Amino acid sequence: MSKPMNNPAGHAFTPLRFGVLLALLVFATYPQVILGLETFVARDYGFFAYPLAHFQQECFWRGEIPFWNPYNNCGVPFLAQWNTMPLYPPTLLYLTLPLGWSLACFSLLHVWFAGLGMYFLARRWTGGNNFAAAFCRCSVSPSMVSRSISSCGRAISPRSVGCRG
Repeated sequence: MSKPMNNPAGHAFTPLRFGVLLALLVFATYPQVILGLETFVARDYGFFAYPLAHFQQECFWRGEIPFWNPYNNCGVPFLAQWNTMPLYPPTLLYLTLPLGWSLACFSLLHVWFAGLGMYFLARRWTGGNNFAAAFCRCSVSPSMVSRSISSCGRAISPRSVGCRG
């Protein structure tokens, strides 16, 4: 029997190194947002996610449970709606901190978490670190930021698919 070859390139993307690299890439892509100088406003983020988060934050600081949102159309259910995320624990990040900065960081943290999840899923499926890093880059899209609901789902789904039954 022959010994497996020691591939030094295979050790380049350890989980810790990949997590740090991914965090640096997210920061390099959105430095103005992470530093609090700008925030996202395009597409669903500005028209849907930010107003919902603002309403939820107002209810939180008033000590109210947001059952109903009177500001959308002629009023819509808030607590019963799946895409408003009122009971999702990480929303405490943007409920307790300044909304413009914290909601953007909330979305970017989910992009990072999704990338890390795809890395571990690809690593598990392929058995190698380098291919996992390349696969992760192809699966995490910057367009995830504009849709906070889908970024949460994408952050969790690699862990769901990779679970053993």
